[in-house]
Amino acid sequence: EDLFVKGVRKDDLAVSAGIAYPDLLVLTRGDERLILAFNEFPAPKKVTIRSKGLKKGAVGKSFYDGKTFANPAEITFTIPGNDVTAIYIK
Repeated sequence: EDLFVKGVRKDDLAVSAGIAYPDLLVLTRGDERLILAFNEFPAPKKVTIRSKGLKKGAVGKSFYDGKTFANPAEITFTIPGNDVTAIYIK
């Protein structure tokens, strides 16, 4: 929650061909990063997101399904319909 409340927006640290601002947001605090990917449509949406500037050894975890990403520099996941996926990277 601290990252969500006190994080600094740096949306340019994540890029994707399938999703962009305002549906793709990035909050940072030190080496921590929170990627928020929104889907405002009823059908699930599969996306691949590339993260720039990650420290070596960074790992990611999806808040809602607990899926982990050993290499969060490029991750593919599905955003449920009318929902958001939050990926925490440290």
